[in-house]
Amino acid sequence: MARKPKTSRPRTRSSTNVLRRPSFFKVILKDHTQELDPPHYRYRQMWSRIYSWWEVMDLTVRDLINQSPFGHFMKIPPMRTSGNFLRAILERWEGETNTFHLPFGEATITPMDFFMLTGLPMDGSPVTFDKIPDENRIRELIGVLPRRRCNTLYIRWIIENFQGGISKTDKERLQHARAFILALLGGVILCNGSDCVHVGYLELLVQFPQNKYDWGGAAYAHLLHSLRRANRPSTKNVSVGGLAVTLKCWFYEHFPDQFPLLETAAPAFPCMTKWAPLARAQTLPPNCFNAMGSQLDTLKRQQFLADPYCQSDFATVPEAVHASFLCAHRVIFRCANEFEWYLGERVRTQFGKDLSVPCDPEIKYPVRLRDEEYVQLRANLRPETEFLNLRLNNYKEWYAQASRPQTPLNKSRTHQPKGQPGLQHVSNVHKSPPSTSQLSRDELIEKLAACQQIIERHGLNYERELAKEMGRAQTRDNEDEDEDEDDDDDDDDDEDEDEDDDEDDYEYEYEDG
Repeated sequence: MARKPKTSRPRTRSSTNVLRRPSFFKVILKDHTQELDPPHYRYRQMWSRIYSWWEVMDLTVRDLINQSPFGHFMKIPPMRTSGNFLRAILERWEGETNTFHLPFGEATITPMDFFMLTGLPMDGSPVTFDKIPDENRIRELIGVLPRRRCNTLYIRWIIENFQGGISKTDKERLQHARAFILALLGGVILCNGSDCVHVGYLELLVQFPQNKYDWGGAAYAHLLHSLRRANRPSTKNVSVGGLAVTLKCWFYEHFPDQFPLLETAAPAFPCMTKWAPLARAQTLPPNCFNAMGSQLDTLKRQQFLADPYCQSDFATVPEAVHASFLCAHRVIFRCANEFEWYLGERVRTQFGKDLSVPCDPEIKYPVRLRDEEYVQLRANLRPETEFLNLRLNNYKEWYAQASRPQTPLNKSRTHQPKGQPGLQHVSNVHKSPPSTSQLSRDELIEKLAACQQIIERHGLNYERELAKEMGRAQTRDNEDEDEDEDDDDDDDDDEDEDEDDDEDDYEYEYEDG
């Protein structure tokens, strides 16, 4: 008698993974996730290890790097930031407009700010992965074949095998310099919290140290992308990528009276170098980061220094002039497949103009553009004056309606102000999505406990029992609704949430290594 073929059951996540990031967590908690369990922000990078490599590097290789667009950036010693600071600024960051919501209006780190702080020029061809080098090409460009995973290379392996090495020929010096820049990109400038760097960057370093790529624009786009992603966390531990430490220096530069952390700050370039001793300190000054939330809520426009770089000699170099030109326009920046908009019309005071009510941005993220579309947008920049709402002339009144309220860091923003009848057309992109759950905190905790009991009792078959339990709870709260119909809807919703959650997990693991 022939045996029946063994059929494999569909793979499901183990109960450990379910408790770590369950699909029903979003269904029940929705916007209350941060209220019950605030995320822990951290800034993960490999700046110290890469800078140690730089200090013992062969002088001939260092000369090559100093001739490249990364030469000024290497003057900045390793800097760090705290989770309290990141949480304070992300509470006031709106990812749809890439701006801070401060008591007196919107502000952001402009292209001019980013260039003066980091020294990375913002001009050239976009940073894209048009070619993925194979093993022979990798060995040709850096001399060895590092450990790799898919299309990424391990940064620690690169550091361990190149640090302290001596290059005897010009070819070896170029290979050593490319390996260092590759580690610098993946570990600091374009870091995403992982220990890997995309191998596609190597093809952009073929003509090194000559520059034809917009490395500053790529770093700027990656920073904005990381902030917007961290602003909508889906896990408890959130790693903020990119040069997030520049935001700390941005506050120091623009609010010198509110954060008088240096008695004498001599002009320097990049400007981050003068703040490095403070940023590297083990103990933070009092009333700086732990109380930064309350400090941000009391800022006034008179304390905001619009142009902190006017005394710098580097403010007149061609790269700075070009960055200043970009500030007065609506500009899109690109880093590989990440596209981010800078909206100059929302921060007019930062480049010497009066405040005016901006139009709705009408931008939906994530932005997906073909190469020719991106080139066309960068070639035909539109000035910020084209995006002003001339029907409204009271910026203070508009901002009071459009901006979301500031709250202490231990509370979540669930209350949204109601707009005036005459301001219904004002953009709502500042506001967090309205809460769809009318349950109190105690009720949410009670339902979570019930769901966890179901998981422990039924193991991998939790979804069916969970849907039934949610249906019974919904029936008790709404007696007029039909129980059977609710069960079916909940089943369908859970399946959709599982599929979406699996896709999110795969994308997150791929991007962060």
